[in-house]
Amino acid sequence: MTTSSENQTPVKNRPCGDHWFEMTATLSAQETAQFGDWMSESLDELEASLQHFSSPQSRGEAVARR
Repeated sequence: MTTSSENQTPVKNRPCGDHWFEMTATLSAQETAQFGDWMSESLDELEASLQHFSSPQSRGEAVARR
């Protein structure tokens, strides 16, 4: 019988190290800001679409106790 540890997915290269820094160094400040804005908007949309899975407590909201 095989176990999950025997069937691991190979690790893919990730954008880090010198290659990542070389690529990001080619971006202008305006392009970096535009990407940051796009990423923030995308995150807001994702959070809104997943809101029904969270509770006030998991969002860090105070819960009144009686």
